[in-house]
Amino acid sequence: MSAAQRGIRRQGAESTGMTDSTADGRDYLVSYLLNEYQRGSMVMRFRGDPGQPELFRELFKYGLNPAALKDVAATRVADVKDQGARYAQAQRASEAAQAHDRTLRARHTSSSKSQWSDSPPRTTRKRGVLGPLIFVAILVYGLLVSMASYSFNLGTIEANFRVDSSLGVTLDTCRSALGDRAEFELGIYGENPGLFTDRPSTFPAHPANAAFLLGCLTG
Repeated sequence: MSAAQRGIRRQGAESTGMTDSTADGRDYLVSYLLNEYQRGSMVMRFRGDPGQPELFRELFKYGLNPAALKDVAATRVADVKDQGARYAQAQRASEAAQAHDRTLRARHTSSSKSQWSDSPPRTTRKRGVLGPLIFVAILVYGLLVSMASYSFNLGTIEANFRVDSSLGVTLDTCRSALGDRAEFELGIYGENPGLFTDRPSTFPAHPANAAFLLGCLTG
């Protein structure tokens, strides 16, 4: 499926928005078969369980001809409470990875201490400053990842479309979906998001991209 087709499939999440549980209505994953070849879906919000006429009317708003649609169905997206639980699980995994990284760096520092003992004092001072800066950078990056709820929710929705397989295949699938979504967002806004914006970006190291992958892998 091309990037444009994936953009059509997922533009519902952008159009409807992922809102909290206090908003009216519920989120539904609306799936359809277009022209007997292209299967797609998008997230829509309804006040109650939608019927076929209502689904066709909403899909028509996005340029989908009802006469060309088949197998139109709507299923409820997981409650925000359930998404929050998965999000908390992903955050704990991220914190555990950071703690493991700090442990490895501490061991490396201890094992190479003798190598640095003969270095000039100025070099030692630079090393002493670099370590805390890296630690702070990791913490700030982790905080930005935890704040990117929009991208995380997009990742959990994308998880509904992947087939359970090995971790390597799943990771490749999630990365491919992330690339398509980032291109879709770039086409809408005309520019990549800033560091504190929680939209997927074509810049690989953007915190929102990490949040998307966490949602896709744990969804």
